[in-house]
Amino acid sequence: MGDYTLGIKELDNEIKGLRKGSNILMIGPPMSQKEVILYNIMYHGAAVNKNAVVIVTTHESGTQILDWLKENKSVFPLSRIGQFFEEFLMRNDFKSIQLHINSLSTMLMYSNINTVFKFIHVFTGRIKAAGALGIFVMESGMHDGQAIATLKQLFDGVIEIKTENDVNYIRIFGLSPKPTPWFEYEIEGGNLRIVS
Repeated sequence: MGDYTLGIKELDNEIKGLRKGSNILMIGPPMSQKEVILYNIMYHGAAVNKNAVVIVTTHESGTQILDWLKENKSVFPLSRIGQFFEEFLMRNDFKSIQLHINSLSTMLMYSNINTVFKFIHVFTGRIKAAGALGIFVMESGMHDGQAIATLKQLFDGVIEIKTENDVNYIRIFGLSPKPTPWFEYEIEGGNLRIVS
C-alpha cells in the first residue's frame, strides 16, 4: 500500500494507495456530496493515518466542519493554512500532512484561470516538496473544458464523481495505467458507503 490512503477501501485497493507528494483533483457535479467524501478522507487521514490535516474552504466555516466531525466522527483542532502547514512540517508528532482545498470553483468565480493556476501551482509544488497529500475539489459542469484541462496539468490523478438517474458513482484515474471501475456510493449519517 502507498504512503497515503483515502479510507475508501475499494478505491485504495484498486490504486494501492497514494505516493508522498501526490496532488489529486476531486471533480463532480453539485449535490453529489463531494464535501462529505472530502470530510471522510480528511477524518481517515487524521484519525487512522495520524496525519496533520489542513483544510482551506470557501464554502463552510470552520465551525461547520468541526460540527460535522463532532456529529459524525470526532473533534480535531482547526488550523489556518500557511503558518500551520510549515509548523506541521517541523513537528514530529504527525506522520504526514494532508492539505484539502474546497473549492477551486469558487476561486474561479472571483478570479481568472491564470491567477488560480499560479495560486494552485504554488501549493501543489509545496505538497510535492513536503511529501504531503493534496486534494483539491472542483465542481463539474461550471467551467469550460479549457479551464479544467489547464488545471488538470497540476494534478497526479483525479477522483471523478458522476450522477446518473439520482445514483452517485466515484472512480479514480491518472494514478495507474487505466481508471478504476465506477463504484456506486451512498452517504449515510455523514459516512461514505460503497454500494457496489
